[in-house]
Amino acid sequence: MLLLHFMWTNSMNNYYKGLLAEKISILYLLFKGHKIIKTRYKTRLGEIDIISKRNKEIHFIEVKSRKNQNAFLDVINKKQQNRIKNAALLFLQKNKRFSCHNVTFDVVFIKYPLYFKYIYNSF
Repeated sequence: MLLLHFMWTNSMNNYYKGLLAEKISILYLLFKGHKIIKTRYKTRLGEIDIISKRNKEIHFIEVKSRKNQNAFLDVINKKQQNRIKNAALLFLQKNKRFSCHNVTFDVVFIKYPLYFKYIYNSF
């Protein structure tokens, strides 16, 4: 844990902090019973950090890591929400086996080491 704290605060750039935040989120989701379907799903319309399945729901999850909790306010604007929704639509069109599943758009906020928040059906 001490090494992770040192890496997070001193030597990682934002890209790698984002990757680490996604890995932490995946561990949380697995613990909660999610099956990870895809990570870092990229289309010409947008990117989705994590796509998971739990019961009869498909979760499209955006992961955000910030230096302080106040930075989480209004972090996902309408334009970004639309890009995520359009990428999700493409994913569902290409993966018909999920057509009978409910869809949620969730958000994970991480401020290492003390703050983790999973918001179900965020937008």
